[in-house]
Amino acid sequence: IYYNISEFGINICMNKYKRWYNNITESVKDRVTDEYTEVHHILPKSLGGNDSYSNLINLTAREHFICHWLLVRLYPNDTKLSHAFWNMCNGRKSNTKNQKQIN
Repeated sequence: IYYNISEFGINICMNKYKRWYNNITESVKDRVTDEYTEVHHILPKSLGGNDSYSNLINLTAREHFICHWLLVRLYPNDTKLSHAFWNMCNGRKSNTKNQKQIN
């Protein structure tokens, strides 16, 4: 998403959030860890993403929380993303298949 309202700083924030999101998702693609991880869709299903291996990554719980926080900032009108983030904030699991590790 790119808003052309630079006088209000909106596109600067959107670019910042997108850059942070991309940094996290790119940095973990080939990572091997013994830490607890959760499966995350790089391109969320609500934005057209799918369950293909290339669209899934393992994130630590903290990284997963931050990525969803960033996605809500990037796509504030996406109610599915907002709902997923709300569930994370309130200790609810919206999708039990996210407990599986990608190998």
